[in-house]
Amino acid sequence: MAVFYATNSVSEVAGQTETSVIASTFDSTYVSNSIRVPLSGARTLPMYIQHNGDQTGDTIFCVHFDANLPSMSTSGVDGSWLSMFDSANRLRAYVDALNGTFCARIYDSSGGFTNGAYVALPTGLNTFDVYYSDDGANCTLELYSNGVLITSATRASIIQSVPNRIQFDHSDMTDFTSQYIYYSQIIVANESTVGMKVEFKDPAAAGNYTALSATVTEVADDDVTTGWSGDTATDKQSYTIGTYTPPASRQIHSVLPTFDLRVGATGPQNILPFVRISATDYDAPADIAPVNNSKQGIIGYAWSLNPATGVAWTGADVSGMEAGLQIKT
Repeated sequence: MAVFYATNSVSEVAGQTETSVIASTFDSTYVSNSIRVPLSGARTLPMYIQHNGDQTGDTIFCVHFDANLPSMSTSGVDGSWLSMFDSANRLRAYVDALNGTFCARIYDSSGGFTNGAYVALPTGLNTFDVYYSDDGANCTLELYSNGVLITSATRASIIQSVPNRIQFDHSDMTDFTSQYIYYSQIIVANESTVGMKVEFKDPAAAGNYTALSATVTEVADDDVTTGWSGDTATDKQSYTIGTYTPPASRQIHSVLPTFDLRVGATGPQNILPFVRISATDYDAPADIAPVNNSKQGIIGYAWSLNPATGVAWTGADVSGMEAGLQIKT
């Protein structure tokens, strides 16, 4: 089981998003901002997330996020909050809105669907988990709010193909109120994300490898127009993390260096992420490439255990490590 993707940055989601530091829109214990989805007229624009992790044999697709929602309980809310698609672009699951209430909806390969119960969503800042599973006999979509299951739907499984993309439609959710929607602490995994949180550490300084740059300024400024670049296969770049202390009572689930990768028409097309601990490099199991060469798929590899010790990470482990990438053909 693994985390495929985790972000709290507008540079790592697709859509016309904006950074917000309004205190009520994120949990400052873990992150320092939220992702605001702007309006076109009175309508909230869509937002998209996709990963390119290996889903071979997967039966679970789970998405976690905090959301600050305007009032969703009025009768004018009718439409779609979010949709889940598989790698063949088939709609697999959906959260429907009807008269200010929301339900889980699950699809089969013929386009037939089953709805769960319609329920009201809490307003203000809350945590949500959208959990898709397929055991080969039935596929199920569950929607959790603050760790509690609030609606679910199950249908006989015709094809076993879990989603890899989530589209936040925001259809007819704010058209009549002109209010913004805010997201933070986004996680995508092939295991339950209920109870998880996201913290981020920007690169502190260049590490042992500096083939691409002697600084981290280009990748620590949250600016999509800057970054590291290189065209020589086998070149490596790493960065230090700086001091990290986990929040009280929290255990580190995974360490996930992520990269927003662009490639040219010629030259290397892949990278190999690694972490460096006590002068030893630990590579991810395989080279990875961008999804459609776009920010719809931030790439990386999650180490759920410290590869140097084989046990759970500690704050000191993270503080002393480097993370980086090797350019590959």
